[in-house]
Order: sequence, then structure tokens, then C-alpha cells
Amino acid sequence: MKITRFFVTALTCLLMLPSLAVAQPKTTTGLDPSGEPYSNQYYLTMPDRVGLMLLRSSELGPDGFVLRLSMFDAHTTCAKMGPLNTETSYDNMYMDITVASYQVDMRDAPKNPQACDMKTQTPSADIVLNKAELQSRGTTKIRFHYMNYSDVFNIEIGDHFVKLDPVKPKATSRNAANTYKPLSAYQVGSPLELWFLPENTLALYAPAVPQDKNVGADIEALAKGRGLLPITNAVPDFIAPRTTPQAYYFTDPQDMYLKTLKGNKAAVFAPLRLSRTVYGLHGDEVAYQSYDVYMKKPGLYE
Repeated sequence: MKITRFFVTALTCLLMLPSLAVAQPKTTTGLDPSGEPYSNQYYLTMPDRVGLMLLRSSELGPDGFVLRLSMFDAHTTCAKMGPLNTETSYDNMYMDITVASYQVDMRDAPKNPQACDMKTQTPSADIVLNKAELQSRGTTKIRFHYMNYSDVFNIEIGDHFVKLDPVKPKATSRNAANTYKPLSAYQVGSPLELWFLPENTLALYAPAVPQDKNVGADIEALAKGRGLLPITNAVPDFIAPRTTPQAYYFTDPQDMYLKTLKGNKAAVFAPLRLSRTVYGLHGDEVAYQSYDVYMKKPGLYE
């Protein structure tokens, strides 16, 4: 299977890593795939650096996942920016991915930038992969090509996870592109590691609980009391992918709660009642405060 989906994504939750933009050469001659001529107002160019991230998609089945390639530098412009064009192939243990170019179309842009609806755009490409297919091919490395250079990543595939690790080039090597880097996102601990979770996985969040409170045992007791099981029963080595301390993962064996959720929207699971000591002149008292615990299906970054 070799399926590639392309799109241009508006910069929302992605936190772009700092980088110095380097002017890239433009291709202003020739024709595009539909026969339109390129020009100074409509041309192809290359990204300076490319960010990588592994994403989940419930539409791809238990073994499917997405490798996202996205420019580090977002552009706020009147121009229309196309997706990253990529090419993929396999060579023994290697999967080869080449970022070719992306289109910039300024033909309809007004001369006065204030006269247009300027949008922040990040040319990107999604490459759909399958764990079982990679294993059957014997793929253990991905070579990301950039012009005449390449960056190599080991791809580790376990029973419940997939992980990319950059191979550090030798100090004497002049062939490393040093172009492909992990793409950071809000509260995502490791953008190059993805867990394959059971379809009945339910994520519980308690965003209002102070972050210095360790309520893992309280939420686990609450979840077990309502029929949920810890995710580690199904995925023993699981490590929570989010950096927020108040996110926990379970399975819903009876499908009691998952069936009540609408799409990827969160809903209240149950209140969590926590105690605290109130110190006073006439003695200490125990006070209680309730916090809503929310439930949702695992998202793109989980």
C-alpha cells in the first residue's frame, strides 16, 4: 500500500520551533500538472526545514498511522500556498521519502497586502503508513531526502508502538541534510513516538485539578468503580503521550461510555471529590472540593 494525502494546514496548535529562514531557489519556468505556466507570480520552491510527527487516525484501522511532514516556518501571506509534494519508494530495508517542492500562487493577490485576507499557512503532507506492511517489507530505516542530501531515521516497530530515531551522521559525513526535525506540538511529549491503542480506549482528563496534585490513584479508583480498566492491562509498556499530568488512559470493555461520545468531542465522565485540610485558629478541618473529570477518544497526538 502506498497512499499519500496532501493538504495545507492553518497554524493552530502547532508550536513552531525557532529557525532561520533561508531563501530557497524558485522554479519559474515550465508547466504545472494542469498545463498552467509557472512565472514570477506562480512558482515552485523548496522548504528550508521540514518537521516530522507521527499521528493517529481512527479511519486507518488498528495498524494504520500517519507520518506528517510540515514546514517549520509558517507564512502569513496573501498568496495561496500548495501542499508539500513528496515521493516515496522502498529499497530493501529503507523507505525513501523525498520532499520535492510546493507551489506559491500570487497571481490573484492584490498589490496592497491590506486589501486581502491574509492567512497563516504551513505547507504540509501526510503520508499514510501501515505497521504490518512495514514489517512485512522488512523496513527498518527511513531516508528523508533533500536535494542531494539525506537524513536517516531508524524506525522501531513494536507490538503496541512505532518510533522514529534519527541516526546521527558521522562527523566526517557531508551527505547529511540536517533538514528533518521533530515537530513540536502543545503538550505532546514525543512527536516521533506513537502508541497503537485498543479501539475501546478512553482518555480521562481532569484539567481543573491543580497540577501539583497527584490524583492518578483517585482517578483510577473512580474509573474502575465505573467499569473501566487501566490501559496497561492491554498495553503493558504504555507511557502517556501527553505532558499534562492530569491525563489518564483506560479501556471501556462494555462500551458504556464510548458509545455516548459524539465524534472527538469531550464529555463529563464523573465528578472527582478531593479532600484538603483547612487550618484554623480553633482547629483544623477537612474540606472537600469537586472537579469534573472529562472523557474523550484518543486524539491525533495520542
